[in-house]
Amino acid sequence: MINNYWKICRFQLGPQDLPSSQGLLVVTLLLYLLMSTIIAGFELSPAMATFYAALDAALLLGMIRMMLWVRDLWPRYQQTTIALLGSGVVFGFMAVPLLWWRLQYGDPAEAFLPVLLIIVLMVWNVAVVGHILRHALDVPFYVGVGLSLLYVYASATILRAVFATGS
Repeated sequence: MINNYWKICRFQLGPQDLPSSQGLLVVTLLLYLLMSTIIAGFELSPAMATFYAALDAALLLGMIRMMLWVRDLWPRYQQTTIALLGSGVVFGFMAVPLLWWRLQYGDPAEAFLPVLLIIVLMVWNVAVVGHILRHALDVPFYVGVGLSLLYVYASATILRAVFATGS
């Protein structure tokens, strides 16, 4: 299955190519929560990182639900969710060493290369989410990318607001 997630990240498969399976959805969600907790753990305490991951996943699940509901494409929920969570796990797996590398520098100005690679990874992630949304919502790629950017902005704003008061 990881190979299929990797193919989605390389724009070779879409969510429609994944099985619609409740069991796979649960396993992929758990992997996503684990990866999100690890990534948030670079900046937050373990308890706060776990809460961050749970809120992040809830926002993603809510966004998928809302978009598919608006387009009346609810039968695509499991496959779309599996694709988004699975690609998120793949990107998280690639981000962890880059985040660790960035933290090895005492001066943020010296961390140019890891920061640049993290930005490249983020842009790629936005494009992949746009690719998944394009297929799930039957919209052009640029609309999928626009929705992806809107989601990133909204979730970052919500997460920042919640964790600015909690830290």
